[in-house]
Amino acid sequence: MMRSILIAILFLAFTSHVMACTCVKEKMSFRKQVKTEFSKNDLVFTGNVIAKKIFRESTEYESSADPVVYTFEVLNPFKGTLENTTIEVVSVRDGASCGFTFEIGKTYLVYANATDYYSQHKNIETDFSTGICHRNNEINRVKSREIRILGRKAH
Repeated sequence: MMRSILIAILFLAFTSHVMACTCVKEKMSFRKQVKTEFSKNDLVFTGNVIAKKIFRESTEYESSADPVVYTFEVLNPFKGTLENTTIEVVSVRDGASCGFTFEIGKTYLVYANATDYYSQHKNIETDFSTGICHRNNEINRVKSREIRILGRKAH
């Protein structure tokens, strides 16, 4: 009995408070959600993931906040100016740090913001970032209604 109490005390003493990513969304209609996210982001497109590169802060450990640069072949740009048919978008490695994980070979609808954080602080040459609090989704999970709304906003 005494041993169980001691273990419980040690467990509570050495347990730290863990924070995870939380996305706060205002309650609104689907149409308004799409329009709001469209207006909040600088770049919206569908694209195939063709490459991925993880940048580690340390060679000794991995972090959920390690930046990952995804290269997309852009299929349909809805918003933003693209100079090439490919673009790089950075996210962090894990959902615990609000990162969105894209898989090579899959097609996604991507919402991203312009940023200079990664180019100034991490020596990563990309101007766009995204995460799980954006409306990113694998294309086969995106409602056709969302694509129609985006198509009207883009033109």
